[in-house]
Amino acid sequence: MEQDENLLRRILTAACKAQPENPGIVFETVTEVTSEIELPLEGPVNGWSRRLQLGKTSEVTVVARSAGGRLRQVVVTHSLMVAGTPRPQTFIAAGPNCRIRAARSLRYGSDDNPLQIDLLDSDLRATGKYELLNPPIPKGVDPGGIAVGMLDAGVNYRLPEIASRLARDEEDNALGFDFWDMDPRPFDANPARSPFFPQRHGTRTASLLLLESPVARLVPYRYPRPDMSRMTSLVQHASKHGVRIVNMSLGSNRYEEWQDFEAAARAAPDILFIASAGNDGRDIDERPVYPAALSLPNLITVTSGDDSGNLAERSNRGAKSVHLMVPGERIVVTGFNGQPRMVSGSSYAVVRVTALAACLLAERPEMGAPELKQAIFSRATSSANSRRHVAIGFLPDPVAMKRGPCPAQRTRMELTETYTYRLPPPVIETAGLTHVFRPAAAVMAHSGWERATVQEAFNTAAGILAQCGIRTPGITMHFIDGPERFRYYLQDQAVELIRWNDFGKPVVYFLSDTLERVRYDAVSFGRVNSRRRPELADTVWLTRQLPHPGVGLAHELAHVLMNSGEHAADPANLMHERTSDNNQRLTPDQCERMVSNGESNGLLERIK
Repeated sequence: MEQDENLLRRILTAACKAQPENPGIVFETVTEVTSEIELPLEGPVNGWSRRLQLGKTSEVTVVARSAGGRLRQVVVTHSLMVAGTPRPQTFIAAGPNCRIRAARSLRYGSDDNPLQIDLLDSDLRATGKYELLNPPIPKGVDPGGIAVGMLDAGVNYRLPEIASRLARDEEDNALGFDFWDMDPRPFDANPARSPFFPQRHGTRTASLLLLESPVARLVPYRYPRPDMSRMTSLVQHASKHGVRIVNMSLGSNRYEEWQDFEAAARAAPDILFIASAGNDGRDIDERPVYPAALSLPNLITVTSGDDSGNLAERSNRGAKSVHLMVPGERIVVTGFNGQPRMVSGSSYAVVRVTALAACLLAERPEMGAPELKQAIFSRATSSANSRRHVAIGFLPDPVAMKRGPCPAQRTRMELTETYTYRLPPPVIETAGLTHVFRPAAAVMAHSGWERATVQEAFNTAAGILAQCGIRTPGITMHFIDGPERFRYYLQDQAVELIRWNDFGKPVVYFLSDTLERVRYDAVSFGRVNSRRRPELADTVWLTRQLPHPGVGLAHELAHVLMNSGEHAADPANLMHERTSDNNQRLTPDQCERMVSNGESNGLLERIK
């Protein structure tokens, strides 16, 4: 292995020394290279690409990308030859200074299928961190309900919320199957773009199904990209195990890849297949996408629209091939890592129809695929606008009303309760209370924040701010409920929430988590950092992930009152970057700024 590392470093060094647009003969200095082949460079970039043969045992591809006549990136991929086929082994990406920025290696099992990705450091040594690719399925019991097949990249069945909903046989073995690797572990990983950076898609679609259809039991399938003729076996497997509905949030442009599926689906008329129209912004009547454009009596094709019934940007259409338009934008799902994330597109519009189908079938299990298809179509509305894009019509938010045994879910924001919480007097000795502070609170339902927890956080925060002569006699608490996406902080959604109901300023919002790429447990906005989004001024946003709610709340309120994002170096100071139960101290200067700016901005009232 060490010999391989040294060889790859020498190849990387040689590539970095080559001309930005042409490597010349630089690889002749690497004696292990027995042949060199020029490869086309993918994408609209400058540079070069080469395949280097290292005897009969392995090969290396080198891609150098440049801009403005300067080298920007070098990527080296090492593969071992197994039965005449290159098997990816190591990936290295270096920047313009030839410093390694990312390195990964693949570990394989006895069946030659990849088991995990090991993350390497800049010396190409294992860091101990890794990403699993084919782990065993946790033990569990069958949850009961309607068996729904999810044909995707697999699912992360290591997440408890997924594992608990897996359909299982009488011996508690999961019913899904991996038709890519041909084993019974359909783990979420699509290595088509890169085996070292697999796409993770199936967990997102599956999590939405389980959220919108509590009666669904999940049968995950990893689609057979290496050999699409296996679709015949996949459909037969689903039929054998009682799957009545199959979600297909995937597709391609080549009909020949789907011929076997088409024949298998015709031979399984009791299964309803629900497919994505795609997200290429095109008319699939003219430029087909498969399986969406197939003419099957037991197929529904779905595209994504907004809540008002307008076709979503980039979503495909087809007045003949596409049946339904369904809201599939700005939906919160569970990502591969178990964290919430917001998604949009036809893939998720499809899942919403699949969830609806499972709910309807649970109410009337005697329905066949034609009856179930018609029951879904009967909920759609046709208009001149929808007929431009789809054949049947627009299906409004499927969860807005009761669907068989599946209860309706809240689809609009509502204020459910308002009351004033009187805080106890502060326990911290002060030199005298000089100002009154009257913040409001907006607590999102199902966010994990309980009434008592919010009250205790304000009790602690009020005691800390009392050091500066600030009295907090009471909090106006608003309890709100609405679509799930509002349980998570995202700046655009925060603005939307403020516009829906302005609770006055300052106001603290208590949410479940964040959807921002840079994840913070809490965020606050004064006047200085809200100039581009003035609606956010004088607001604080706390997630349930905040480890010390009372101290964290005081910290963010102090930011707002001081109108500053400045942090303190003293770990005992409230404004230290990392909050804990031990950093509650405020300096006289901080208190003076808090009182002065708070009063001038109308957030504090002087006690007369």
